[in-house]
Amino acid sequence: MSTPVARSTARWLARLTWLLAAVLLAGCGVNRPLARQAAARVALERPQQLDCTRSDRCAIASAYAELARRARSDSRAEAPVHYADALEQGNEALLLRVHLIRAARHSIDVQTFIWAEDDAGWLVLDELIQAARRGVKVRILADQLFALDDVDWLARIARAHANLEFRLYNPTFDEAVTQPVEFAASLLCCFSRFNQRMHNKLFLVDGEIGIAGGRNYENRYFDWDQQFDYRDRELLVIGPHAGAQMQTSFERFWAHPRAVPLTRLNDVNARILREPLAAQDLAMPAGVDAARIEALRRRALDATALAALARRMLRIGAVDYFSDAPGKTERADDPTLRALTARIGGLLAQAQGEIVLETPYLVLSRPARKVFRALRQRSTPVDVIVSTNSLAATDAFYVYALSYKYKKRYLRGYGFRIHEFKPFPADAAQFVADYDALSGGANRGRYQRYAQAPLKRSGVRLGLHAKSLVID
Repeated sequence: MSTPVARSTARWLARLTWLLAAVLLAGCGVNRPLARQAAARVALERPQQLDCTRSDRCAIASAYAELARRARSDSRAEAPVHYADALEQGNEALLLRVHLIRAARHSIDVQTFIWAEDDAGWLVLDELIQAARRGVKVRILADQLFALDDVDWLARIARAHANLEFRLYNPTFDEAVTQPVEFAASLLCCFSRFNQRMHNKLFLVDGEIGIAGGRNYENRYFDWDQQFDYRDRELLVIGPHAGAQMQTSFERFWAHPRAVPLTRLNDVNARILREPLAAQDLAMPAGVDAARIEALRRRALDATALAALARRMLRIGAVDYFSDAPGKTERADDPTLRALTARIGGLLAQAQGEIVLETPYLVLSRPARKVFRALRQRSTPVDVIVSTNSLAATDAFYVYALSYKYKKRYLRGYGFRIHEFKPFPADAAQFVADYDALSGGANRGRYQRYAQAPLKRSGVRLGLHAKSLVID
């Protein structure tokens, strides 16, 4: 039973919280005079001259560009041609990005959820700036909450080159960096809007060569982190039909009102006006492994090695690209905004024999639970095999706790066969480049399946981040 003192304290805290939110809300909104001044200064200071005057923008030769030309030439409206390859290794996925950036001739569009100021994040940004200086049109769209919280970096990116545009999706209080107090206020005053994040990851070169999947721009997605790395997966697709669908998806997000240019963010504008410097290169962050970056850059120019990777590409027919609409959560009663969710549910409901599901977080929505319950109740139930993280491998313990709460239902009610990913898999060296070097040799050697494993281990821990769904 609450006491009068407790009730009074609760009321006081509630009033204080709402007062804090009101103060923050009163200060939100774009400072338009500041934005106009910053935009004018950026337009004046950012360079427009090009490092290359050739029509091909001095793009390097690439076997992938040749496959794009071949797919374009061989495609017909009724019979499109594509080339595809699964990118299982993070180091390889980063190498291909650098190579494809240097092979770009017209445009590069990048969409991501996370962009960190580490080795991988700096490397890709620097390569994109160099591409812009060659004459390639570069556009970057990143979620505001989890991308680049260094205002100095963003101010420099804003005036790096006229060919480079950078936007942040759904910024809080019209700023690039969300302070802890602002974060709390957003949860209180406008959670539904604040919680609408952009989780898409797309890398598209010249509208025809696309990488889509789970990787963000951070060391741990490319096997470069010495504490924790992700087991992830992407699909590299080359061809005009899927490329056009990727381009359309990117354009929808880019044109959405919540995709905000850097010169409409108050903290970035204040920094631009406070330090009216000419365009400068992004300084390499402290602690970055420069030797590793230069080694990868050299490999990105190795035509023989890249041609060998390109030979893995499979020639296939039609490929379709799907993505959520940017305003999916804004109008719950609009079925067009949830078309992809409905499509996936329909495909699951039509399964005949087997569903193989890979997800880092095994948490099912109510409609998904309904589908799997129906599949289990058939006279011949569909076999559902699930690969997900163990408690020791997950990067989100609270999500695992939620999943664990329903695990009995998943196993008995839906008949799931669940396999959990280990943080130190015995075959890690097969899919993580330089695994022994990352671990300092601590995880060398194979472990027997039923033998005792040490409770504590040193070296790099791995977690599952790949998402895949295979039906029948």
